[in-house]
Amino acid sequence: MGREIRLVPPNWEHPKNDSGDYIPMHESNYLEALNKWFENHRKWETGENKDRETAMTDYNARFYAEWFGDPPGVSEHVKYTSDEGTWFQLYETVTEGTPITPPFETKEELIEYLVGTGDDWRGRWSTKGATQMVNSGWQMTGMLSAQAGFVSGNLLAEALADSKQGGLNEKTD
Repeated sequence: MGREIRLVPPNWEHPKNDSGDYIPMHESNYLEALNKWFENHRKWETGENKDRETAMTDYNARFYAEWFGDPPGVSEHVKYTSDEGTWFQLYETVTEGTPITPPFETKEELIEYLVGTGDDWRGRWSTKGATQMVNSGWQMTGMLSAQAGFVSGNLLAEALADSKQGGLNEKTD
């Protein structure tokens, strides 16, 4: 769970429900997800799936859908292909994914936006933290520590950026 950069079509408008809220969607394309589900279903039926015997014996799951769930729904996945995704947009991944910034043509524009405006969840970012997160493509929401309590992903990204500038990763002779 956290945040990730997704490649989206230019000027992408993520779907919203009747209340105007974003509909959580997986990053994978619907047809790709459906094909993967049917491929796994085929492996189940032919006995190639390693979980099949355990699922059938221990959980009485005779069918792949009983073990893994129904085929993916069209509203749960994006409809564009990976080739169409050329712009950068920050998504939360606590759900299947909803956008927390507009889409941008370049990583640099997204970094500028995060520093100047911020995202819908955490507000403005430091330049170091935004650059680290955008370049890595993902960031956890945060972590709990007995010593420090809750530490946000933004602070962790800044610490990682600092460590790459000679701190934790610095080689010594």
